Amino acid sequence: MKNLEGKHIRSSVKNHVGWLEFDRPDVNFIPPVGATQALARLIGRPRALKYLFDGKLLDAEEALAIGLIDEVVRAEDLRSRVQSYAESLCEKPPEALASIRRSIIEGGGLCFDEGLQLEREEVINLSGSENFKDGVRAFIEKREPVWRR
Repeated sequence: MKNLEGKHIRSSVKNHVGWLEFDRPDVNFIPPVGATQALARLIGRPRALKYLFDGKLLDAEEALAIGLIDEVVRAEDLRSRVQSYAESLCEKPPEALASIRRSIIEGGGLCFDEGLQLEREEVINLSGSENFKDGVRAFIEKREPVWRR
């Protein structure tokens, strides 16, 4: 298993799951590169313990079912799916995406109240932006906003 925690979009090609192989405890080794920490955060401690203790290879459907990946696509559709998703993100305001990411990534390492404070700071910062003003105007005027990059 490679470090998946820092990945924001986790897709797997159907029946191709080599990167989901958990290291084998039966050779007296644990997964390096933070896999024990990342897996526990992605799928919870009980499941992480089970999969790391078992040291088994997951198929894409099982990885999807436990929340380790977000979707399963056919190999021939992977490039277009990734392109389509990237294009959909480009249609959104970049500051909002960055604030969501920061609130989840940084806030996830804080206690709940500190995470809420970080979120509040992000909301305040966004509410003063030109993109926020145009987004509200566009909503009222029933038009598409024009995001400044």
